[in-house]
Amino acid sequence: MEALTERVRLSLKRQITESLLAPDGALYVFTLPSEVEQLLAKNLQQGDEGKDILIDPLAAQKILSKMIGKVDEVTQKGFSPVLVISPPLRSAMRRFAEKFIKNINVISHNEISENVRIESLGMLEIKI
Repeated sequence: MEALTERVRLSLKRQITESLLAPDGALYVFTLPSEVEQLLAKNLQQGDEGKDILIDPLAAQKILSKMIGKVDEVTQKGFSPVLVISPPLRSAMRRFAEKFIKNINVISHNEISENVRIESLGMLEIKI
């Protein structure tokens, strides 16, 4: 089911991207450090609804704390908070984050349509 969802999302990338654009036409995004993505990828486990991220609670708290801070910052600027993450982590990260952060959008690199102006809001600084 998860693989089918991701294939459908790929075919809808133009609509997904357009739904997240700021009024100025740009897509404002932030990312996670590669070390954090690697940690998350190593800790993916199959659950009832797809893959889940199962990591040390302290590491989870550090990641979520930084994400909440960035989402608050982005929202105060009037933008829709968009985390861009590697495709294999997208659905698991969405489930991981949405338990604590209601207004975050999690997309993969593959879901960004071509010819969109991307504005980076930076990479989260997370030491794990």
